[in-house]
Amino acid sequence: MSEELSKSSKFPIRLEDGTWLVQCKLDQTSQKFIPLHEPIEIESKSLQRNEWTEEEDKLLEELILFKGSKKWTNIANKLNDVFHNGEAFRLGKHCRERWLNHLDPSLKKSEWTPEEDEVILTNQAKIGNKWSIISKLLPGRTENQVKNRWKSILRKASKWIRNGISGIKVEWGGEVGCGEGSDCGEVYEDMSKKCVQNTCCELENEMQAIYFDYLDSPSYFYT
Repeated sequence: MSEELSKSSKFPIRLEDGTWLVQCKLDQTSQKFIPLHEPIEIESKSLQRNEWTEEEDKLLEELILFKGSKKWTNIANKLNDVFHNGEAFRLGKHCRERWLNHLDPSLKKSEWTPEEDEVILTNQAKIGNKWSIISKLLPGRTENQVKNRWKSILRKASKWIRNGISGIKVEWGGEVGCGEGSDCGEVYEDMSKKCVQNTCCELENEMQAIYFDYLDSPSYFYT
């Protein structure tokens, strides 16, 4: 790092690739450079990035809706100049994610419909967890929304299976795990085993999809 950068920059600095630059001092005994900023300080600042203020959201919307800018690095620099004393607090990817997942007026935030769930279940069974592709089949739903909806369905179906609720069929990569009305024990999303009535069987692939007939029991599904 040049002497000019060391004197003129405000530290710590977070680069676009996620690397942190911090001021250091040379320990004369060990001849090692010792950071002047404790890791906890940096971690605390990193955690704050998840919290957006109303003023930041308002400026982000203004830059995109009224000025037509989607140059995310430039937008991040503007936010940093206005709210963070020029420090690289917001990165371009943070601004993009905030807009696409929270502020974009085209986002659909209403309750999920059975038709949307069918699109998720059917396509997840075909192509796996390719949420970006599946989200394009659901106008107004983001990749994150689709992924979270799938996980929600997975949790509820697993709970129903443990409770032995009828009208549920579970499939792993085309292999039927249990039929209607069976008590299938526990189902785990990230394990390569299934446990059905205390019998564990190795699966070649992770669980691909859960199908269930919520038309016969809508009260279970929409709770």
